[in-house]
Amino acid sequence: MIIFNKEKYEGIAAEDNAGIVGENLVSKVEFTVNDFVGKNTIAAIHLRFKDGSVNTVAPQTVKTVNNSTYIMWKIGKNDIFCHGWVEVQLELREEETTLQTDIVRLFAGESIPIEDKGFTNPNSETLALRDEAKKCWDKIAEQNKQIENNIKVIADSDITLKEEKANKVTLKADVTDESYPSVAYLENYYYDYDDVDDEIQNLKSSVDTKLNLKADKADTLAGYGITDAYDKTYINRSLNLKLDKRPFDTEPKYNSPNYITSGTVYNSVNSLRQTVVQNKADIEKSLANKYDAANNEIGSGELSPGQTIYEGSAGNFVYAKNGDAVTVSVNITSMLADKTYLQMTGLPFPSKAESRLASIAVYSTKNKLRNVRIDGSWIYISAPSDKFVEDEKMNFVVTYIIRR
Repeated sequence: MIIFNKEKYEGIAAEDNAGIVGENLVSKVEFTVNDFVGKNTIAAIHLRFKDGSVNTVAPQTVKTVNNSTYIMWKIGKNDIFCHGWVEVQLELREEETTLQTDIVRLFAGESIPIEDKGFTNPNSETLALRDEAKKCWDKIAEQNKQIENNIKVIADSDITLKEEKANKVTLKADVTDESYPSVAYLENYYYDYDDVDDEIQNLKSSVDTKLNLKADKADTLAGYGITDAYDKTYINRSLNLKLDKRPFDTEPKYNSPNYITSGTVYNSVNSLRQTVVQNKADIEKSLANKYDAANNEIGSGELSPGQTIYEGSAGNFVYAKNGDAVTVSVNITSMLADKTYLQMTGLPFPSKAESRLASIAVYSTKNKLRNVRIDGSWIYISAPSDKFVEDEKMNFVVTYIIRR
């Protein structure tokens, strides 16, 4: 059951008066539902107002008191849509259990909050209709204002600017700068649609008659019925056998488009032949005195340790060969430290045997004096008074005769 304070509402029959809350000046309503207790109770308050609008609000407090459920609804704006009576039904849910109370009618005076006029509540059909009606009245007022403005514009118009009927003419002879044509004038001096259409049809008939006397458009002579004329293929074949008409030159000229006589051609060709023969002899004589360019060669390569005990050493080279002589620029990029001797192989050409009997002295990057000797395609490097040091490198150039 629902427990609330009942107080007679003045002017209402006793059988229709279920009571009002407090003295009609409260901002909250309290309900107690006996014999309904839950741990996670969800409550809703369903409202139906005198004008037929409805609303559902959530109470601010739902809690268990003894063996009952206490509900407190703090009335806020947009909760109450219409003053007068309001029907209330409580709904409580606890897991799969739902309780709906009987509908009780209460009475609300002007002191209970009503909706904010600037707020649109989607649950109120009454408010929606009221707003729609207001929009209609505003539109009607706007149209009435426009009608009044139009009437004022017409009233304020200068009637003297209107055209006089007396200036309307029907004959071309009556046309002046101040007159304007009437419908009769337009009918007298201009074709209407039917007249223009008749003229077009007559013209089309005349053109069709003349076109029927013409041959159909074709791409060949046969298409026009001509069978005894030379065709394009025959003429092109005949023209291809003809020379273009040009004058003859008496002697060959550079870039000349003209022809030359056969005698001129013979004399010129014969003279040219003799010149070519002489030039050929001169060139062959000159070439015999030149060195064969095929004996020249340039290239590069890598050096590798001559034995496994020298692994870790590395080097490369570039060379230029001219006949039997070759010049090699050697770059030893890695030398094993604490060694006094190094053998590297891989030179591009083997040297003559005599080269093994000669050596050169070269300073390394550590400013150490080193002996270098070439034997075949091998390079031998030795330290006469000390040992190679860490990160020591060498660069030198040797020229030798290739062994054949």
